[in-house]
Amino acid sequence: MDIMPIKAIIGKLSDNKKEAIMRKKLELLKTQSEFKKIGIEELPKTRDDIQLFETANILTNALISKFGLPSLDISSNVFHVVKEEDRWRVHFYLGENTCGCLGFFDSKSQMIMFLEEFNGLSYYKKLDSLIHEILHLKSYQSLQIKRGGKESCYRNGLTIKGSYFRAIDEALTQTTADLLVSKSTGRDYEGISYKKEKYILETLICGIFNKNLERFKDKNEVFDMFLRAYFTGNVMPLARIIKKTFGYDAFGFAAKHDFNFLLEDAMIS
Repeated sequence: MDIMPIKAIIGKLSDNKKEAIMRKKLELLKTQSEFKKIGIEELPKTRDDIQLFETANILTNALISKFGLPSLDISSNVFHVVKEEDRWRVHFYLGENTCGCLGFFDSKSQMIMFLEEFNGLSYYKKLDSLIHEILHLKSYQSLQIKRGGKESCYRNGLTIKGSYFRAIDEALTQTTADLLVSKSTGRDYEGISYKKEKYILETLICGIFNKNLERFKDKNEVFDMFLRAYFTGNVMPLARIIKKTFGYDAFGFAAKHDFNFLLEDAMIS
């Protein structure tokens, strides 16, 4: 049975058309045909890079199974390393702002891409970067199809419509990548990316735990609640606990401000 990378289609389409779009995205994931259309050179992957990718694939599948989800096995052909000078062509082809990113995952094309700086990274940072982008790929994905057939990414992990909750999504992704690198290598590892966002996530988790001691035995259970929403797409339990902890409008307010109010507010105790 094929495991679809896209879990839902939002739009006024028949079930058959939605199924066809989901299968098309699976085919894109397998063939990486969108990369060929960009018309840029792909730098060669080393044997070590491919081995690291396979390790990242195994680690992320083991994590997904924790939440009762089937494994999504992917091959190393889904990630591409390109020259810095070709960034602008990627940017215009995908219609995404990739400035400042060493790597990224694009839901519409089902591609993971890194700039050539990736080749100079340490073993740990390479593994971290691969896990980070693979987590984005394996998190809950849904597409929105608008009038005229124009498609856009509606959900990717916790991110909604490309911007809402994006910071907290990146923090969760990076924190999880850090944990998986530590588990794989047997040494404590913490990446340098998304430090502010990770601080907000940690503050949020501490606030939820401290104000709901009767429900959670430790902060790891709160963290797992975020991860469950990230992988399954069911955000309602998370929304309810955030509203209960910080006030009725907290979840909606956070959607616009990405929990930055936690940096200034004294509600965490």
